[in-house]
Amino acid sequence: MKTATGILIWMVVLHCDKIDIKGKGKNCTGDRLTVSTDEGDTFFCKKKKNVNFTPVEMVTRFDVKFTTNSKGQGKGFMCIVSCEALVTTTKEQKAENTTKSTTTTRTTATITTT
Repeated sequence: MKTATGILIWMVVLHCDKIDIKGKGKNCTGDRLTVSTDEGDTFFCKKKKNVNFTPVEMVTRFDVKFTTNSKGQGKGFMCIVSCEALVTTTKEQKAENTTKSTTTTRTTATITTT
């Protein structure tokens, strides 16, 4: 994502203490928690503890979505998404030399269901 001052890149971590979501198989058919990034989609379901997800590289998109087929339910999930935004700007000094300055902003969001 481009901003007025440069490129906005996100370093994101999703942590769930517990997940209990009815879903089957590798792609969690039925109910699932989906994390979509520039790298693609990752699915979470079944009963799990201490789930951590961090994209391999910094991303410009990080979406978390819960979907259900309404054919049963688990106990739910509680997750924390921690974000660190990096805005990188580049100013030319000479044709071959550039300087970069980085501004960092931190924010935290909590996602819960019952």
